[in-house]
Amino acid sequence: MMTPEPPKVVPTTEMTTTTAAPTTTTEATTTQQPTTTEEPTTTEPTTTPVPTTTTTEPTTTTIKTTTTTVKTTTTTLATTTTKKATTTTRKPTTTTRRTTTTKKPTTTIPPTTTPDPSDSRYSATTSLHLPDLSSTGLPVRPDGPVPPSSDSPPGFGEAADFAENLHPPEKACLKVPDLGSNQNKEEERCWKNPAHCKRGFSASVFAKLIFNRGDEGDRYLFSTGGSAEGVPGVAVWRRGISLHGLVSTGEGVWTTHVTGLLLNDTWGNVAITWSHEDGLELYVNGRREARVRYPEPVPPPPRPPLKPLLLTVGCRRRGGGKFADFTKGKLDEFAAWMHRVPPHNASFFLGGMVCNPPKHPMKCSKDIKTLLDQLDTMDLSQTDTAMSTIMHIAEVATAASAAIGDEEDGVDEEERRRRRKEHLRTLVAVVKKLVDKTSGPLNPGLEADDMAALLRMQEMVSGVLSGDKQDLWKELAAEGEDVSSLVSSVRGWSVSKLHESRKGDKNVDLMQVSDTVVSRSLKSPPGDLKRVPYLYFPDYGSKNEWRGPWGVPGDQLRVPTAAFPGGEESISIQSMYYKSYHKLAPTRNSFTGANSSGVFVDSRVLSFDVRPSYDAGVLASDPVIVRLEHQIEKENLLRGTTSAEEVEGPKIASRECVRWSDTLEIPESKLVGGWVSEGCVRLNSTPTYTTCSCDGLGQFALLALPPVPKAYVEPEDEPWVFVARGFGYTISVLLLVAYISAIALRPTLHDQFHMIRLNLSVAAVGTMLAFFTVDFKRHDPESCRVLSGMIHYLYLCVGCWVAILTHALFKGFIKGVVDGRTVVYMLLGWGLPLMWVGVIVASTPSYGYENRCMVGPSRALRCSLACPLFLISIGALAWSVIICCNLTTPQIKRKEVVDELNACTKMLCLCSLCLCVVWVPGLVAWLEMDTLNLRGWRNLFQVANAWLGAYIVLFLGLGSNHFRYAVLEKYVKYLNKIFRSNEIRPSYMDYTNGYRFEYRNYYH
Repeated sequence: MMTPEPPKVVPTTEMTTTTAAPTTTTEATTTQQPTTTEEPTTTEPTTTPVPTTTTTEPTTTTIKTTTTTVKTTTTTLATTTTKKATTTTRKPTTTTRRTTTTKKPTTTIPPTTTPDPSDSRYSATTSLHLPDLSSTGLPVRPDGPVPPSSDSPPGFGEAADFAENLHPPEKACLKVPDLGSNQNKEEERCWKNPAHCKRGFSASVFAKLIFNRGDEGDRYLFSTGGSAEGVPGVAVWRRGISLHGLVSTGEGVWTTHVTGLLLNDTWGNVAITWSHEDGLELYVNGRREARVRYPEPVPPPPRPPLKPLLLTVGCRRRGGGKFADFTKGKLDEFAAWMHRVPPHNASFFLGGMVCNPPKHPMKCSKDIKTLLDQLDTMDLSQTDTAMSTIMHIAEVATAASAAIGDEEDGVDEEERRRRRKEHLRTLVAVVKKLVDKTSGPLNPGLEADDMAALLRMQEMVSGVLSGDKQDLWKELAAEGEDVSSLVSSVRGWSVSKLHESRKGDKNVDLMQVSDTVVSRSLKSPPGDLKRVPYLYFPDYGSKNEWRGPWGVPGDQLRVPTAAFPGGEESISIQSMYYKSYHKLAPTRNSFTGANSSGVFVDSRVLSFDVRPSYDAGVLASDPVIVRLEHQIEKENLLRGTTSAEEVEGPKIASRECVRWSDTLEIPESKLVGGWVSEGCVRLNSTPTYTTCSCDGLGQFALLALPPVPKAYVEPEDEPWVFVARGFGYTISVLLLVAYISAIALRPTLHDQFHMIRLNLSVAAVGTMLAFFTVDFKRHDPESCRVLSGMIHYLYLCVGCWVAILTHALFKGFIKGVVDGRTVVYMLLGWGLPLMWVGVIVASTPSYGYENRCMVGPSRALRCSLACPLFLISIGALAWSVIICCNLTTPQIKRKEVVDELNACTKMLCLCSLCLCVVWVPGLVAWLEMDTLNLRGWRNLFQVANAWLGAYIVLFLGLGSNHFRYAVLEKYVKYLNKIFRSNEIRPSYMDYTNGYRFEYRNYYH
């Protein structure tokens, strides 16, 4: 498997238009009227350069990030009645693109950008903003002026007062002409006809309307001429207590309305958004209240827009230059965006207005503790309520965190720490409660656009996981708070909400960037995702501005799209990248248990979650590749050192590729969950990064282990276990030594079968002695490592010799072969386990570092012993049963040989059964040894295993007729010698007639 190259940064390409800039100045043009922005400044007369030098050689276009008052995209609209010098100002373009090609200056088209959602001021988000309608707009009638009023929305300047319309004749209305005179051609066409708005259109206005139920006429807040008859344009009006919104392209008309949401004589905000794909949406006070996706068709031919282009505020224009449907009340802060403002940026419509408590679901509270208390009684099952609540709390939490960090120096350090800890505790509680109260399906459902608002939960999580809270999290962890459970719950919540969202006309692809978390939310049909073989996260080729503040990271994971399910259901993918979580994450793991002294997470953490579930079979052959940088080495490089050895720091023996498991249980720990290595292997490792291969998805990291990782200390065994185990080892070793001596000293027992049993007994003696020594050397890491190797090798030799004995008996009965294979069996019995253990020791740095001296700290290492022995036990039992079923048809005809093989086979069956009794609990205990409730299984294994030698001698030794006769023959001769008689001879030895028992190949 090839290791992927380090991620390469691919610059994002954006479409721009080059603005030609002159190089010399020869003629001046004086600006006749000063311009005024939100912060009034006086523009001095400036000189406009005229080109005198021509450059024909092409040069490289550069981008200068400067603000200029000359030739920008700011629209300055002249006024005839001036209370104070103001202008209608589009959002200033702060980026001027220049080349040295001397052409006639043209207007720069700003690139498509996404405004910062944290700055909702009009000056930061709008394409057009009319902050003072009375001064900017022109009265539609000379005798119908619209005076300013100090009664305006909180936080803004004077409003336009249309009180003249309370009494007939109604004539107070404002018009704003020449909207496109100084704009780029695309925006000018958009103003004339929404059909040309490629990115959609949005507009809002603050209104304090006076109406009664008897007034059934239309009262227009603003209009560009759009009508239900099909005249292109947009319009918002009131009819009774209902608000209406309309967009017409000349070929289709979108119209929608909402009733009873704008209070009489009370300031509120009304906004519309529109795009071809998403239709028309009507917002009241920053909340989406009505929506229509598809238009009503207009009978052909298409209607043309009214000329000239004109925006009316407070009435609407009819054909022939007439105005009608005048509003009653006050209007302020007309704003427009040359794109559709999505729901998660609905705060743009309010332009930074202070919160309106009667309308806000959380009463505009700015105290994070008060918000936590309010959540207890709130119903967040409604989509809009959940969205506005999460967005509000995210803003309050960000502001509160900043305030905590900027406390005055006079505050006592202990008090400051207490406040920070209490603030962190409150934030954690808020996040948990929000996740809990919005975990169910939202009503009336989630649209794709709603996800960006819900995912602002990430802003709160980002504050909770900042690296400067490491000490605070240690204190909270001591009090029972677990940061990993918080992260896991937010991960699960995010992907479930994404999967819950309705399938729209377009795919969801959101990238959320906060201070300490970068996430990507992707929802797409399987066919679209599988057009490429792999998905990469993070994708450094686009939206990579965050890389600089993060230290230009190179971490990345690669996931094969073939693992995603097929069918019609859309696939939801939620991936997250954490800047500082590795400093806060718990270090409990399957290697060392709860005792994580010297263990730490040495990489940033990446996660990748999919709904529906992925195909694990695909990942088995084409696994997930994860590249993770070593954070300790990176910090050393930033300090100017070249390796960890040059500074005082932690000692690292190995870095293990791990995933987080929410179900890992560790003795002596009340918390569930930890880092596990199952399914992940290390492909290669350099001083600066490690590449891992994993057969599943989840949360990935590198776990740094010290030279001698100490596993958790298991409580000492009960006295009865210690006594039973020690007595069993003693009896087993004594019996085995006597059995080995008897075979070695009796030449008549040097046949093939007894040589197999001799080697089996030697391996068993070594195994018993190693197990017995563990009780006294388990706390010495190096001694424990040696004992682990001995147990591993010698016990596998025991298993191999049992399998060889089974094979030899099978060949004797079925083929009649009873001799001549001893040398081959010797090579197999001692050689195969040696190769198996040698490969494992050479490939595993942590081999043997386990305080019970059971091979190693991981389940995979323990399986390399337990699994083969369990399979051999089961196989030997099954094989010996098969031989027993064929005892009546032996190939050997000599009765003595048949009787011997018959007895040995039956005894082998019983011995194999005993091995199964040992390794059934052994398999359960050692492969799941990190689970507290399996302690009883380990006790059962230890006691049963201690009597292994007794099983071998009792069944394989005394169960052999040949062995008994050989031993008893020597005993009889000894008795005859004592009593000087040849009469002492047991009757069951008569049939041998003194024949020296030998195995031969007998065929008839």
